[in-house]
Amino acid sequence: MERLIAEPSAEDIVQALLEETGNTSPPTDPMTMAGYLNLRVEGYDDDNQFGLVNSRINAFLWPSKRIIGVHKKLKPKQRRFSILHEIGHFVLPGHLQSREHDEKVEDGRDNLSPWAQNILEREANQFAADCLFQLDGLEKVLRASDLSWGNIVRASELFDASIEATSRRWVERTETECGLVVFNPLDRGRPGSALGVMYTIVSRSFKQRNFAQIQPGQQFDTRSPIYRYFYGQEYLGDTPRITISVQKGTEDYGEFSMELFSNSYRLFGLLTPSN
Repeated sequence: MERLIAEPSAEDIVQALLEETGNTSPPTDPMTMAGYLNLRVEGYDDDNQFGLVNSRINAFLWPSKRIIGVHKKLKPKQRRFSILHEIGHFVLPGHLQSREHDEKVEDGRDNLSPWAQNILEREANQFAADCLFQLDGLEKVLRASDLSWGNIVRASELFDASIEATSRRWVERTETECGLVVFNPLDRGRPGSALGVMYTIVSRSFKQRNFAQIQPGQQFDTRSPIYRYFYGQEYLGDTPRITISVQKGTEDYGEFSMELFSNSYRLFGLLTPSN
């Protein structure tokens, strides 16, 4: 009888790496994972140092030399996520097989079709998040906590993750009816630039009862409390919260509560149905 061997899932690989490197409680140390895989992490600030093709990348993987390069401009939390992302490219099935052995995997380099590149990047991001939050580690926290920016901040500190990564993961994994809307200045080179919607993440229950996303690109200027709060022009209390109307059809509007939080770089809104 022929015996077939099943390919391990991404979660199987994450679980094995966490256990083998002693990362059984937060925060996850990406350096122990890199060391376990005999990968050397090197910082760089000169694109010519490694002969990079894309001068705007934050990190890369050079499999044949077993090097992970991380740009020195990255903040510690960005650095941790980037290292885990590149480890994902190294260990996930199919990520290196489609490339030449000596080829560097540069984030953002268009050396594969856009469709293939998008899939590989999403898989590496998912791998990094699973490592960072130790698979269901964040779920254990959110099941014992109400949804609020205060609790998200505490969870981000526990897992040593960014506010954005923690809030995304929380909304994706919770059973609570909620969403996350991320706003960003449209022109960072111009002080007081209008804010635009970057993206929306919603929980499964929210999507079933309401909608999947706010239309990207919508702008908010000085007339909006969202804009005024981000730029410190309006105080909305210790727990800044506003009510917004969202068009769900051609004429129907729904009212939702949005609790705001800013890391001074971007603005985040937790969206829940109005009571």
